[in-house]
Amino acid sequence: MIYRYEGKDKSKQGLSVRIGRTAQLWLARMCVGEAGKNCTVDEVSLLCWAIVNRYLLHPGLKKWIPLSKKHGGHEGNDFISMIRMFSQPINPRWAEGGDKAEKYKDIREGRPAALKRRKAVTNMLWRDIPGTVKYAVRQFSEGKLFPPEVLTKVEKARISNWAALKSTPDKFPWGFDVNGNWFFEDQELVDGIVICSGDEDTAGEFVETFVDNEAPEELPISSTIEPIG
Repeated sequence: MIYRYEGKDKSKQGLSVRIGRTAQLWLARMCVGEAGKNCTVDEVSLLCWAIVNRYLLHPGLKKWIPLSKKHGGHEGNDFISMIRMFSQPINPRWAEGGDKAEKYKDIREGRPAALKRRKAVTNMLWRDIPGTVKYAVRQFSEGKLFPPEVLTKVEKARISNWAALKSTPDKFPWGFDVNGNWFFEDQELVDGIVICSGDEDTAGEFVETFVDNEAPEELPISSTIEPIG
């Protein structure tokens, strides 16, 4: 399935993203990194919709691609690159040797335990991903994972960010909390909507291949990785 922008904003015309296998793997890593190994279907839905909204509707998209190329997060695919630059647990800038990790090495986010966890999350294979997360990400890739009901009960029904900082709710009071993460629209998104439709002719698009040619549905759970979350 393809998620694409529909609206009148000229800067977004023709912008779309297909959630192929490599994107699914990075979305799953992001979800585990952001919400832990017990991440729920609703959390996966919110995280995935927020990142797709950010890619297709956020006015600040262009800054992420140069950053990803500069810091080693560019995967040959602008959507995946933005996921990595935006999600701290899989961001190369926050990995060991990265500029952010070095700058904040004296606080919790830059200490060895945090670096170790980021490395584990970033290198997870599909078989290491918890079953609930794999199921939900696959559903999202097929256009079958709709935003949870909680999103219909808030003032601003569009989300483009999340944070666990205690100060975030005061700064963005129109958001809402789900298991410690505050979801919100951090900057007014462009006019328009995100729609999901069947695969179109993808000639010329970046062709995604799954890591190690693994078949996602058939792999056993690995016990070689340390627990995440």
